[in-house]
Amino acid sequence: MSGSEGFQNTITDQPSHSESDRNQLNGTASLTEPLFRGGRTVAEIRRAKALVRAGQAQLVNAEQTVLLDAVTAYMDTVRDTANLEYRRSNVQVLQDQLNADNTQLNAGAITQTDVQQTQARLATARAGLSVAEGQLATSRARFERVIGRPAEMLESHACFPVPAGDVG
Repeated sequence: MSGSEGFQNTITDQPSHSESDRNQLNGTASLTEPLFRGGRTVAEIRRAKALVRAGQAQLVNAEQTVLLDAVTAYMDTVRDTANLEYRRSNVQVLQDQLNADNTQLNAGAITQTDVQQTQARLATARAGLSVAEGQLATSRARFERVIGRPAEMLESHACFPVPAGDVG
């Protein structure tokens, strides 16, 4: 839309007659509305709708990424806790085996080589225990970063609700 206005006052040198002195006032206004824009309006509306859908898809993607990170941090912590318990149990079993082997060595039932093999297995198990402790510390740190609080008592067999469509 566009418009303009103007005013003009004309004074003549002639004696004052109402016909000689004239005031002019004029104005114009125009409005332009294209009837056909080559499909541009329709294309702009489609583009705006596509941008909204793209934004919604990005939001869903972000939600899924956050959820996956949370579940992964949870399950990694549960797994590494179980692995640490297994490693501790293994070290204890091998320590008991070494004690039994030493008793048998003193009785002459086995050789020094048997005892050394048990010692090697125990050393390997202790190294594995150390690795498991480090891995659990890493998993707990990631859990705290993702969830926002430290991992406390986590259930290894959490019960999740069954979606309504899967009830059989």
